[in-house]
Order: sequence, then structure tokens, then C-alpha cells
Amino acid sequence: MVDAKICTYLSEAKSNAACYICLAKRTEMNDLKQVGLKKNSADMLAFGLSSLHAHINIMECLLHISYRLDLKKWSVRGKAEQELKDAKKKIIQDRFRSELGLLLDVVKQGHGTTNDGNTARRFFENPVKTASITGLDVELIRRFAVILQTLTSSEAVDIEKFLVCALKTETRTLLKLQEPEFEFRDVSQLESDSELDTDNDSESDLE
Repeated sequence: MVDAKICTYLSEAKSNAACYICLAKRTEMNDLKQVGLKKNSADMLAFGLSSLHAHINIMECLLHISYRLDLKKWSVRGKAEQELKDAKKKIIQDRFRSELGLLLDVVKQGHGTTNDGNTARRFFENPVKTASITGLDVELIRRFAVILQTLTSSEAVDIEKFLVCALKTETRTLLKLQEPEFEFRDVSQLESDSELDTDNDSESDLE
């Protein structure tokens, strides 16, 4: 397995923000129909897919969304908005540390952050607790966890069912982000697996 930055350098992609396999640009990635029309490079697929980086990157994406829930928008402008985002970030970091023993999104002196593979794995292990802390949709976190588990599985995967699962996850993500005032379902009361089972679809419904 080769690092994604090296793959990008070896491919025809002109930016690290572009997909080195199908060359989709960042502005195109929310339209899976358009991405689906692109041709995948068999040569680049031979380098493999970094499931470790997938776990970390998806975790960081969800964290960055959660930091902005009070702002109801992605871009942070001005001192007041930055302070609001930083305050939300600290609350989330403190809860992860006290309730799950996780040190998230803390910059290490000289090299990266505390976000690593083990941290990301534990982040997705308990969707209910993670949703309660971040304020994000528990089913959305659960779906991402299933997708990541599938990517790391050594078992044969039904590609058609996996595609359906991924498309449903995309639809749910976009619908949640487009809701009035950028709101997510309150899951603060969901603190057990039994509640998750009664409130959401079964594992088989994630197809």
C-alpha cells in the first residue's frame, strides 16, 4: 500500500485535493452521479487504498462539522465566529477525554496531531456516545462505521450492496447538511446500544 500523496504525484491529478484514481476535483465530489461517470485508473488502483487514512480523515471531517454546529455554516469569519467555534471544539474535546479517554485534534509539537488510527477506531466503535458528544446524527456515524469496517474486511464484499449502502449514506449526509439552520437530530438521550437498536434500522438495513 502506497501513501496517497505519492499516488497523487504519480497520477495525472494536479492537486492533493483531487482523487488520484478517477481525477474527480474537490468541487465534483458531492455529486456521485458525476463521479460515477469518470473512468477509474487501473494503474492507480494497483497501489491500493489506505483504510487507515480513511478512518482518520472521515473522523476529522465529522469533528470539523461538529465544531461548526453553533455557527450553522462551514466558513469561519471574524474573531467572534472563531471564538464560538473554538469554544465548541473545546467542549467536544473535553467530553471525549473525560468520557472515552480520547485526546482528539490536539496539535503535537513538531509533528501532526493526536488523531491516529487507534483514536479513529474508538471514535467509530460507539456511534451513540460519539453522536451524543458531537451532536451529529447517530445513524450517519453508524453508516460511516459500517463503510470503514467493510473497507478493512478480508471477507468477500457484495459490491452492489456496498454501493447501495454508500449511496444511501451520501443521501443522508446531504439531507442532514441541507436541513433548516444546519440542524442535526438530538441524540443526547441515546446512551445505550438498546436505544440505538430501537431508534434506527437494523444492520441488514444498511445495504
